[in-house]
Amino acid sequence: MTEEVQRRREIIQKKNSDLLSFVEPNFELLDNLRTKDAFSADVIEDIEAEKTKRSRVNKMLCHLRYVDEDGYKSFLEALHDSSQTHIINFINGTLWTYITITCMC
Repeated sequence: MTEEVQRRREIIQKKNSDLLSFVEPNFELLDNLRTKDAFSADVIEDIEAEKTKRSRVNKMLCHLRYVDEDGYKSFLEALHDSSQTHIINFINGTLWTYITITCMC
């Protein structure tokens, strides 16, 4: 496992509870994940089969821990293309103050 993959897994683990709340696993994101080959069609079907938003995001994050670097970049592109750039910023550590202030209101 590369250092980058290990770092990504640690970030996802550390920010897991916030990501479960903030990621919107809507049709647009799932479609983008499919078309960008971030996840296989089978993985997308597994995510879509989950009953709740939280369980869909959890399944997505579990699979994200094991994608290669191209898959991870495709995941970030899918977030961007589905208007969830705030999640990219949060993962990269540049949005924590905004999220904290927003959630306190």
